[in-house]
Amino acid sequence: MKQMSPLSIAALILITLGSCGGIILTIAQFKSSAAENLVLRNDLNEIKKERVVLSKTLELRDANITEQNINIHDLSLKLAEKSEYIQNYLTGGKGYLFLDIRKLSEKGTYDNFMFQLDNKFDLPLYNIECDIFDYDIIKNKSYHKNNSTQQSIKLSDYKSARILSEEFSEIGAKRYITIDRVFPVKDCIYYANIRARNQTVIAKLTILIVGKGDYFGFQIVDQKGKILKEDINKLIPKEISDKIRRRLNSIPNNLSLTLENN
Repeated sequence: MKQMSPLSIAALILITLGSCGGIILTIAQFKSSAAENLVLRNDLNEIKKERVVLSKTLELRDANITEQNINIHDLSLKLAEKSEYIQNYLTGGKGYLFLDIRKLSEKGTYDNFMFQLDNKFDLPLYNIECDIFDYDIIKNKSYHKNNSTQQSIKLSDYKSARILSEEFSEIGAKRYITIDRVFPVKDCIYYANIRARNQTVIAKLTILIVGKGDYFGFQIVDQKGKILKEDINKLIPKEISDKIRRRLNSIPNNLSLTLENN
């Protein structure tokens, strides 16, 4: 076997050392890369954790904001309700007065009555003015002058027809006031203007005498002619209730008269 020259041996040693160095470098680079990957994985996990925490924080914030918005909305509704209640309490809201009658008993008979103003609502009514007319007098004494469509009436007849004119500062909720003046129970029709701070209504009321019995009914009408309340006893015979309703409907919703000097 031929011996290698010293130069060849030296070259082989260098080549071997170079290969080993490459392997060592590769191993070192692999270890460094693995370490960097581990750091990156740890960083990524931390980022994920932070994202989860941030997401929960944002969800909690959004939930708090939503709850606060709901509370603000509820508070606004309560304030609006309180404001509306105060306004309605000061004006009377949508309430109005009923014109009713109270019969008076004398020796077992009910030959007389007094008018009564009823507030059946949950709020008081203020600045009340009530003018009640005997509509039969107005119907019989009014006339059309010079073919005018406007009804006229003499001032003296108008004063005779106005049987009551009363003022009250207030009628409380669920309260009534009986007007202290007595009238006979007779076959008659009445018309009334009832003004309060919040609105004006028209009361139409009739007493119908049939034989020895008397029957009663009324309507409350707003200024647009809408019937707000009608009270006719449902237990009376139909022909009588129909006659009462015809009488009430025959009364104008807005009685307009021109007053003439005598």
